[in-house]
Amino acid sequence: MQRRDFIKASVAGWIISHTAVRQVLAKTPGSNKPSKKIVWVMLRGAMDSLHGVLPIGDPDFMTHRNSLVAPIADQLLPIGKGFALHPALKNCHSWYQNKELSPVIAVASGYRKRSHFDAQDHMESGLNTTDYDSGWLARAVAALNGYGLAISQTIPIGLRGENSTQTLVSGAF
Repeated sequence: MQRRDFIKASVAGWIISHTAVRQVLAKTPGSNKPSKKIVWVMLRGAMDSLHGVLPIGDPDFMTHRNSLVAPIADQLLPIGKGFALHPALKNCHSWYQNKELSPVIAVASGYRKRSHFDAQDHMESGLNTTDYDSGWLARAVAALNGYGLAISQTIPIGLRGENSTQTLVSGAF
């Protein structure tokens, strides 16, 4: 199976399961009022970030990416400060305009070794030394007395901790 077909199938599965996920996330436990959510998506090698959030203000960008960007240049969705979103990210652009999305651009962690997988673990931990049992999002959720939901077979490092986190396996409902 081609990676693009796999991603399409995964997104289709997510859309089908979206109703169930929305029901799980709709209310704060013990309350009838909707709660605010943080949705963190970790794309593990599935997308070139320079083609999702394009640094169009960089004069060298088109020199190096012309064959990829030229066909969509007139369809880019501006987000200000010299950046634009890929045209396929129309929903993300709407969320950005509504102040519901904040792209984190051009940042790096302190990890300086050569393992892509270890670097992702380090990022999820959010500490100077990777802690596989304590994730940055789990610590934030605990500080806010909230709870987490991972749409995954296992709880990712980012949501590991002593807080209340559950998993919801895609296709299991």
